[in-house]
Amino acid sequence: MKRNTVLVIAALCCLTMCAQRTDRPQHVPYGGEIMYSGKILMAMDLFSHEGSIELYQYLEKKQEWHEKQKKRINKLKTRIEKIERQKKQPNERLNNKLDLLYDEDFDQPEPEAKLHPNIFMVYPSFFQPYALAVDTYHKMSDKSKSQITYLHLNGFPKADMPIKAQPSVSVTRMEVDAGVADSLLFLLKLANIAATYNDPVNIGLDGTTFYFKHDAKVSRSHDDMAGNLMALINLFINVCNAVKEGNRQRIDDLVPEINRMVSVYRQIVPPDVHIDNIWD
Repeated sequence: MKRNTVLVIAALCCLTMCAQRTDRPQHVPYGGEIMYSGKILMAMDLFSHEGSIELYQYLEKKQEWHEKQKKRINKLKTRIEKIERQKKQPNERLNNKLDLLYDEDFDQPEPEAKLHPNIFMVYPSFFQPYALAVDTYHKMSDKSKSQITYLHLNGFPKADMPIKAQPSVSVTRMEVDAGVADSLLFLLKLANIAATYNDPVNIGLDGTTFYFKHDAKVSRSHDDMAGNLMALINLFINVCNAVKEGNRQRIDDLVPEINRMVSVYRQIVPPDVHIDNIWD
């Protein structure tokens, strides 16, 4: 009797694990694990800034400028506080100087290449990786339109090599309805929230891997998945192909499936109020 009970419990555990693998990608800490820190993250970085060395250098300089500006502000604030404690009255000249520092902005012109924080990336074993970047940059002249971008790496990324030594990235953009872009972006968020911390050995080590990146959060799945997760992967692959071919009609045909997958994944993740707390 006890042996039968143990077998039933073990079977239920296996079914639960299978259900999780079917519906939820595995969470990958972006840049946090050494096994993912080489060519995978390099490919993600290349797609994130379209392989543009100019944009990469611009972002580095901008980050350095912000760090220096923060130090300048903190140093002046400390000086003002010290003087005002001694004199017990505001120092108008230094306070005006502090206001100017707050208003000062990084003035170098931004390169034409775009920065993409939201990416679905496909990484086959023997073919170059490609990705779909989902942006919500609405056109100033038409708020109902947005943009999605197909990105293809013309070669294989090299771990621990400078950006200038990496292969180039081909870029194909497509204008779509803002609602379509918003739904695809929401699916990227949901895929990350639904991600579980499965043992990496449960994910196939050979074959094609798929990555859902939203900001600094990345989740991973594999081509041996099934059910809802495979349907989600196939949906994003179909969108990639539509953008690559410049086929707007194919995007329109995919709208019902996009809406269906949003409904499915909203049932998997926590309630909307919890999602809002995570992403606001």
